[in-house]
Amino acid sequence: MSDAATSLAPQTDATQQTLTDQFNANQTITAYAHALQNIQLTPTTNPPQQWYTDFLANLKIAQGHANTWVTDLGPEIFAKVPQSIINYGTTFNIATQQILNILSQAGDNPTDAQRQEIIGMINALLVDLGIQQQTIVDVQAKLQQFAVDVQSDHSTLLDGQNSAYKEAQLDQQKIDTINAKINSIQQKIQQDSTLATVSEIGLGVGIFLAVAGFALAVATAGAAAPIVVGVVGVIAVGGAIAGTVIFNKKVQEDLDELHQLQNELSDEQAQVSALQGISNSIGALVTQNEAATKAISDVLNTWAVLKTKLAAVMTDLQNAEAPDLPGILMQLDIQTAQTQWTQLTDFATKMQQINTTVQQPIMNPPAQAVQPAEQVA
Repeated sequence: MSDAATSLAPQTDATQQTLTDQFNANQTITAYAHALQNIQLTPTTNPPQQWYTDFLANLKIAQGHANTWVTDLGPEIFAKVPQSIINYGTTFNIATQQILNILSQAGDNPTDAQRQEIIGMINALLVDLGIQQQTIVDVQAKLQQFAVDVQSDHSTLLDGQNSAYKEAQLDQQKIDTINAKINSIQQKIQQDSTLATVSEIGLGVGIFLAVAGFALAVATAGAAAPIVVGVVGVIAVGGAIAGTVIFNKKVQEDLDELHQLQNELSDEQAQVSALQGISNSIGALVTQNEAATKAISDVLNTWAVLKTKLAAVMTDLQNAEAPDLPGILMQLDIQTAQTQWTQLTDFATKMQQINTTVQQPIMNPPAQAVQPAEQVA
C-alpha cells in the first residue's frame, strides 16, 4: 500500500483546533465590524474643515466594507466552513459503510463487480471531497478580497489622520502623548475579551459581542455628544458583557487623563488628536483578518492531505487484483475513521448551532446615546 494511504481518518484534535481558530478570528472581526459601524464624528466647524470631509468620506467606505462582513461574508464563512466538514463526514460514513457491507458479503474473494463497486465508492468520496474543498477555496477568495479592502481602508485613514495633524498644526509631542493614552485605553478594554476553546464549542457555549463606545474627544463648550466616539469590539464566552467591567476604574482614570490633555487644545485639535482611536479599530480588523486567513488556509491544508490519502487509496485499488482488496482496505481501519469523522461532524454541527448575541452598544457615559454613523450602500 502507498505510504500516503495509511488511514482515511481526519486528524480530529488538530482539525477541531483549526476550526476553533477560524471561529474565534471571525467572531473578533464581527465584533470590530460592528464597532466600526458605531464610530461617530461630529464636525467642530461650519462648514467642516477639508480634512474632516475627506476623512469622513473614507470612513464611510470602511464602514461599507464592515457592513459587507456583518451582513454577507461573516455569516457565509460561519456557515460554510463547518458545513464542509459535515457534508464530507456524512458522505464518508455512508460510503465506507457500504464498502464494509460489500466486504462482509464478499469475504476473502470479492468479485470483479464488487471490486468495481468499491472503487466507485472511493471515487464518489474523491468527488465530494473536491466539492467541499472548492467551497472553501471560494470563501478564501472572498476573505482575501476583504483583506485587501480593509488594508486599503487602514492605509487611507492613516493618511487622512496625518493630513489632519498637519492642518490642525498639532505638536508632535502632544500627538505622541495622546496617542499613547488612546492606545492604552483601547488595550485595557480589549483585555476583557475572551475567546472560545475547543471544549467550550463542544459544549455549545453562547457567545456575546458588544461594542464598547466612549468619548475620545469632547467639545470645550460642553456639547451634548462627543465630537469623536471611539469604539472597541469586545467578546465574552458564556455570559453577557457588563459595562461596569469594561469601563473599570483604570479605564475611567485613563479617559479622564485623556480629556485633561485634550482640554489644552482647540476643539478641532482635540478631535484630530482622537483619530488614533479610529485608526486602531481599523487596524484590529486588519490583524484579525490575517488570523482568519491563516485559519482558513489551515482548513484547506486539511482537505489537501485527505485528498492525497484518498487518491493514493484509489490508485492502490485500481492496481490491485480483486482478491487483494480486503487486505488493502483492512489496513485503512475504516471503522476507526468512521468514528473520528462522526466526532468531527458532531463538533462542526455544534459550532454551527452556537448562539451569538450582539448586545446593544455599551456607551461611556451611559447617558450619551450614540447612533451608528450613516452607512454606505
